[in-house]
Amino acid sequence: MKSRIHGRSLALAVPVIAAGVTAQAGTPDLADVRLGERDSTITRIVLDLKGGEAPFSYSLSPDGMTVTVTLKARASKTAVPHHGTGLVRAVESAPGKSTAQISIATAAPVSVIGSGKLAPNGEYRFHRIYLDLGPSGGAPAPQAVMAAEAVTAPGAVPLPAEEPHADHAEMAAEHHAEHADHEGHGEGHGEEHHAEPVVTIKLGGSFERSVSDYTNSGGPTAALETGLLHDALELELGTTALLKDSHTTWKTGLILKKPFELTENLEFQLGAGPLWFHRAYRVEDESQTDSAGVEGVAEMVMWPTEHHSLGLYLETGYSYDFGKGHEKAAGAGAGVLIPLP
Repeated sequence: MKSRIHGRSLALAVPVIAAGVTAQAGTPDLADVRLGERDSTITRIVLDLKGGEAPFSYSLSPDGMTVTVTLKARASKTAVPHHGTGLVRAVESAPGKSTAQISIATAAPVSVIGSGKLAPNGEYRFHRIYLDLGPSGGAPAPQAVMAAEAVTAPGAVPLPAEEPHADHAEMAAEHHAEHADHEGHGEGHGEEHHAEPVVTIKLGGSFERSVSDYTNSGGPTAALETGLLHDALELELGTTALLKDSHTTWKTGLILKKPFELTENLEFQLGAGPLWFHRAYRVEDESQTDSAGVEGVAEMVMWPTEHHSLGLYLETGYSYDFGKGHEKAAGAGAGVLIPLP
């Protein structure tokens, strides 16, 4: 009876992940809001979207002092870390599970002179929505926000290379960074945007308990992880050396995982995928030296460092060996995650 229950649980793992992907693939996360001055009169607002693009609309208040952007994206922050840059004095967001609303307060009446979407490229891994704000009609442009009033250099927008005013944005970013450091405002006024790593190294240890013969095994684990579909999914390729009675079995797996972000530094992942078992010892039936299998996993990931330079993970799993004996095992593991840019 227990075997049937475990088998059904494993069979349900993939549909559960697929359902989560289907439900959330069309609703990306609002990762960050960035501000930058394209020149002395134009301020660009960029919304970074993690997990795909999103439809958006905007409206301008009658007095021209507030721009409201509405987009189909999840937002978990009640306020974004920007006090102002250029024409913008403050930015706030209203959190929502499927729709986010960004309120932009300006220093003088403005008009939206341009808007659009930017796809990910070699420098940026996110989809982006941008709005360019300029003075409304004959209204004079306000004085630029000083570094002491602004947030930090990450608030400035390094515009893509294809934009004609990219050099102005980069110079503005450097200018704000220098003044922020000089005035002591380089920290503590907002969150920095954490770029997603290209590859993450996973190192740790695993322990397994056979449900078939109630024996124990364990050993070191090493794996590589990378994001797919703009980090809506993660793919892990790893191997574990399971030591039991002076015998070693290598368990190698390709696991597709769906991450669920709980907080900025904590996430939960569900995954499943194929396994390959290699028994590095002599067995009675040589045809059973190698066999295929499948595994379902659940994992908690925590990033205790400020810049996500080192992570910790704790995972549980259940595996099924298609080889002779059809061995089933429940396991757990823990270790560190080292992201590589």
